[in-house]
Amino acid sequence: EWNYLMGPRMWRDFTTTLQGKFAEDFQKLSEERQACFQDIRTLAAGGNRVRTDYDALFSSFMHLLRDDQLLELNSAKETPLDSKQLLSLLRHQSNLRTFRARLDFSDIDTHDAGPWMAEQTPLFSLALRLLKSLRIYIGEQSTKGGQLTEGERREVTHTCEMTCSGLFLKAAPLLDCLEICGWRQTWPDRVDRIPLTTLYRNDVMPEQFPRTLSCLLLADMDLSGAEDKLIGSIDFTALRTLKLEYCDKVTSFLYTVAASITKMGTQLKVLTVRTRKDEISGDEGDTEDAVKDLLCSFSGLEELEIDFLAILFLDWETCLSAHGTLKKLHVSCPRWANGSSTWNPTIARILGLCPNVQSFGSVIRLQYPGYVMDCQVPFPMYPGLYKVLDTISAAPSICTLRILNNIGFRENEANREDRNWIEKVGQIAHHFATVILTHLHSKGSNIRLLALSPNLRWKQSRGDSNLQYYPHYFFRLKLVDVDGRNVIEVAPLRDYVAECPDAAIFV
Repeated sequence: EWNYLMGPRMWRDFTTTLQGKFAEDFQKLSEERQACFQDIRTLAAGGNRVRTDYDALFSSFMHLLRDDQLLELNSAKETPLDSKQLLSLLRHQSNLRTFRARLDFSDIDTHDAGPWMAEQTPLFSLALRLLKSLRIYIGEQSTKGGQLTEGERREVTHTCEMTCSGLFLKAAPLLDCLEICGWRQTWPDRVDRIPLTTLYRNDVMPEQFPRTLSCLLLADMDLSGAEDKLIGSIDFTALRTLKLEYCDKVTSFLYTVAASITKMGTQLKVLTVRTRKDEISGDEGDTEDAVKDLLCSFSGLEELEIDFLAILFLDWETCLSAHGTLKKLHVSCPRWANGSSTWNPTIARILGLCPNVQSFGSVIRLQYPGYVMDCQVPFPMYPGLYKVLDTISAAPSICTLRILNNIGFRENEANREDRNWIEKVGQIAHHFATVILTHLHSKGSNIRLLALSPNLRWKQSRGDSNLQYYPHYFFRLKLVDVDGRNVIEVAPLRDYVAECPDAAIFV
């Protein structure tokens, strides 16, 4: 009876990399057990370092689903859909509300590309009529399905993928959220971002995005050169969320957005401006002035996340004067943390300008002795930490604190595959959480939720014994009655999706 009642709810959101024992066994299950898969409504599949037979396994798994059962598909960018997989998906799953997947059409004969795209237009229109959220990837020509030897073939394949993305946009009249992400086969430390101008190279994109669009996210793109055309295709009076994640050349784009909003108005409630960590060599202009122009062009913002080098020079009083409505505020900078002479007074000033902030996040130095495996828990705290916490505790409206740090991330990357190392990091995180939440409570703070969670889109695929996924840790303060006394207990929140950073979905 419990399985009958709870089964559909348990299987509704399903994530798989199609590896390990599950990959070996899912096709051998009895029909009764395979029927559980037919309760799935949100499917997240794929990932990094998958098996060589991943494509075949993915197709076999999709055949176990009922027609039109899926509402959301999220496919990791490392495991793109080829043309056959895409067509099969659209023919059998025409109730999709969300589609996030990279396309790789190197399996199409270049001579058939044009007719192939024309033939699929009716299918796209039928299958995507209910789509509300779409992610498209724009980038290099890919090499899946064999070696690509001719530049001309690569260009035709790339054009076909772009044309398909254009078809998605044209076939989704109810589109509410659009994510445009740059993609390269490799991401070395210094690599140019994908130019936004690529979006319009072959005139495959619609001149106007659906007027229903209320959320726009741009990630890993070079924003120079196409800002006028992109912004001209968006109705900013309807836009409520704008997120720029790890993009280059953002300054001109921000100025153009500010000018458009000043002229037309906006209902913008959520704004993110997060640049790459080496932006000093990848951007030009005064980002802080462009951000100030944008924030001064409207009022009523509820969520703001900014992370760029020039945040050190931001005029906070001017920027936040029209946004006393802020409920969520995350501010960070690669070179700015407690310990610098400007950190505490700046944070105090910022929080004083935001009387309604409930969720606050920033980089706060968390020091522990030696390397992770050598660290003895418990250990004494860095003295400056308590001064920082005192500053934050003075803001009575804050109930959630996110510390944008990662424990042990500078140690050998191989450690992240070591279960003992992962467990030890979890213990260190729990110790930090206990000290931090206990001190905040002693100062009368209303903070009850704590995240130790950096601005990283990557997270460990396998959780620790508390089902926390490195490097993102979430904790809740509990008051437990022990012999008539209130004792503070810090409880891990297992896979706390509600506070997990948005960037983490770019896994």
